[in-house]
Amino acid sequence: MFEEYQPYLIRKFKGLWDRGTNDSCPPDHFQDCLNMQFTDNGVKTRDGLEQTLASGNVLRTHSYKRIGEASRDLILKAGGNLYDSTNLGVPILTIAAMTDFSAINVYNRIYISPHNGIKGLPGEKVYVWDGTTIRAAAGIAPTGAFTAVNSATTGIVEAGTHLFAVVYETASGFLTKPGPVTFPFVVADGTKKVDLSIPNGPAGTVRKHVIATRAIADYNGNQFGQEWFFVPNGTIHNNSDLPLTVNFYDSELSADALYLFYILTELPSCLVLFTYKGRLGMANFDENQFLVRLSTKNEPEVFDEADSAMIIGPEDGLGITNAVEHRDLLGFTKSLMSYVTSDNGDSPNTWDPISLDPGIGTEVHGISSILDKSGTSTDVFFIASRGGLILFNGSFQVPELSWKIEALWKRINQANFHKVQVAYDSINKYIYVLVPLDAATDPSHILFADCSDGLDYKKIQWSPWAFPFAPTSILIDTVSKSPILKIAGDNIYKQTVGLINDNGTVITNYVKMGLAPDKSNGVINHFNAFIVRMIGSGSVEVELTGLDNSVITHPPNFNVTATPGKEILRKVNYVAEKMAIKFSMTSINETFELSSLIIYFKALWSQRPQ
Repeated sequence: MFEEYQPYLIRKFKGLWDRGTNDSCPPDHFQDCLNMQFTDNGVKTRDGLEQTLASGNVLRTHSYKRIGEASRDLILKAGGNLYDSTNLGVPILTIAAMTDFSAINVYNRIYISPHNGIKGLPGEKVYVWDGTTIRAAAGIAPTGAFTAVNSATTGIVEAGTHLFAVVYETASGFLTKPGPVTFPFVVADGTKKVDLSIPNGPAGTVRKHVIATRAIADYNGNQFGQEWFFVPNGTIHNNSDLPLTVNFYDSELSADALYLFYILTELPSCLVLFTYKGRLGMANFDENQFLVRLSTKNEPEVFDEADSAMIIGPEDGLGITNAVEHRDLLGFTKSLMSYVTSDNGDSPNTWDPISLDPGIGTEVHGISSILDKSGTSTDVFFIASRGGLILFNGSFQVPELSWKIEALWKRINQANFHKVQVAYDSINKYIYVLVPLDAATDPSHILFADCSDGLDYKKIQWSPWAFPFAPTSILIDTVSKSPILKIAGDNIYKQTVGLINDNGTVITNYVKMGLAPDKSNGVINHFNAFIVRMIGSGSVEVELTGLDNSVITHPPNFNVTATPGKEILRKVNYVAEKMAIKFSMTSINETFELSSLIIYFKALWSQRPQ
């Protein structure tokens, strides 16, 4: 049967090839494929999904953990309702204009900024959620009646004028600006204590701190042109006790409080939240898309009005879209370019941002999260640029990792590129890129990449994935140290190893091989059989095509089982310069794993008759 026929053997299946014409696709790649993932031995139908949460339509999810608690998700639904996964009945936050959000975990709290995918929302702010209570980050200065009088009790407050103010402390440890607007004062004679009546703070206040000046000999009424200090034993450890008597020498006033006069009372909504060397960062605000602010070290809600600010490239006219800490550096992206800066040991307004690459940028979710961590320092990350998926390991590596699928990458809807999201499973070496293809205005597919053979554009293996619902958000959760892909859409689902359907619906799956043989030089061949090593469950449909998808034929289907114990031989009668084989399954609970393919052919004529 095969005496005159040459065998063409394919044992390694290297994923989708979508650049140039079909003729350019190597025989060991796929001209087309859907819903496939890769194994040590070949390629198989991807694992299916099962519903984990009946949440209804979801716009964005974010996974977070609190010490001693199980993993939770923040879930944004239409109408601007943001929920914690522990209670889908009551939103923790509702902002009608919020169609997206950024979030970052810091000090066992999560900071949340509502936005629209392009910039921070006008009039909105950053919020902090501790798993139980949500409030606006930072806090306004105290108001209300605050009095200070010389006490009838003998004391040591030094002679001269002393001004007093109060500072509220929130549950996250943030200290507000001093207040109220007009500070009370006493003219001490050096022999008395001072009695204070302190206004209570708003909900969420956990302590009240008194600050004061040292004795002023000739006070001229300028309450801001003074040095201010925290008063020893001047703290009320609740939000209800009003009176307090203080007693101190000026020499005991050493803890500086002057910086509190120059901090932001509210953190305006921004597009980008990030961390860098113990600082919380914000970027791209409604009124200034070029502005970056960085907090005081280890004080994520303390932003100096002037010293925290840095402007990135206003001359290019593009707002900041993302930020990432890499080794000692802090990188920023815009849609089409990138910048880098670093901590010079002084305040952020003295740091010097410089251009990193004028042609590579991304959007708000376009830098890869690592497992369930986003915004953390990483040694290697991936960036979804308009030109392709690029590896960054200290510099941008080209060709792009998406080089093999250049044509597919160009199908991403450019007007909605800000909805592209990248996640990286560093354990299994899987990259997931959520994209809106063609005319889709919201994400429609995941571009799955297996980089277990190496982070190299020639070795990476690609397959697009589609689902019975429109995927809107992805994340990788780590449960029992095992990465789990979770996909949001009409509900929230997780991918489960060995599952052969998508929550009870079919996983349409297929591979269409490249044309074989790889070189024909115009010779017309006769293909008479193929042998395939395939296991699985169900009926495999076969389609044969030639150059330019011509001369389509459909040999009989064949069945596969989990352990067939043999190779499958199928005779064909196909005449063309080259032949491509497509294997597909279209019914529920059908799945296959392909590990080798041999195609038999021989030359019939040296060229096609004209």
